[in-house]
Amino acid sequence: MIHNTKCTMKEVLLSIKEKYLQEGERAVEEDDDWYIYEPDDILSLSTPCYIAPRPEFDENEEEIFPEYAIENNMDYSIMPELVTDVVINAIDQKRDATEEELLKALNYYLDADTFIKL
Repeated sequence: MIHNTKCTMKEVLLSIKEKYLQEGERAVEEDDDWYIYEPDDILSLSTPCYIAPRPEFDENEEEIFPEYAIENNMDYSIMPELVTDVVINAIDQKRDATEEELLKALNYYLDADTFIKL
């Protein structure tokens, strides 16, 4: 993922899906030097996101959010490993999973801490 990029959750999911289908699991897992910042704990395909480098932490081990995320009330962050694991699992279950199904799988994982059965 390209750092310091504004996008939507749909674009994130489709980017991971495309990379996985074209380049395989290893390529997706190796592309993990980024974080997603977003404003809501329940995601939609149109949820605005900000892709940034992995965060730094202060002396209290609190995550230091990028300025853009702060200015745009993006007070949630998601690790790339979580998103890629969910997308890989969903596509392995259903190769032609739609972006709606990928989003449903991600929200399910964020709520239940387990993968959804598609």
